[in-house]
Amino acid sequence: MMESMFLALLFTCLNLTVLLAAQTQLIGSHQPIVALVGDDVLLPCHLEPAVSAAYETVVWSKAGLEPKYVHYHHDGRLLFEKQDPSYSLRTRLFMDELPHGNVSMQIFKVKLSDAGTYKCSLPAMKKEAEVELIVGTSKREVSCYWLIPTS
Repeated sequence: MMESMFLALLFTCLNLTVLLAAQTQLIGSHQPIVALVGDDVLLPCHLEPAVSAAYETVVWSKAGLEPKYVHYHHDGRLLFEKQDPSYSLRTRLFMDELPHGNVSMQIFKVKLSDAGTYKCSLPAMKKEAEVELIVGTSKREVSCYWLIPTS
């Protein structure tokens, strides 16, 4: 009797988890993110409604790279062997934010070559979103993208 009640409860919880994951969207940025060479930049990406991504594989990739992964987070850690060497020691996720569905990535010391379209994905949930990064060498150069004061 107890075993069948436990199984029924487990089945209900699993169904709710699958249903919630199906209704959840991964949201990147609708606007390009603009940064200057040498800056640290945040590429936003989150689950909406907020669902924990603490135990999910989180993958950030960028077309044209080989290997294509900018950041590959699996089993609670970055897999350096899957990461493109040009991003080595320059990326991070916010571990304390993963339980709240925030899978944003920070890139340290941005380079001109970092410009492009990034894909944030949660493979197990079959969710992905894109974020465009524009990199300039001066405020004047990037002010055409955003109305950034140049004084």
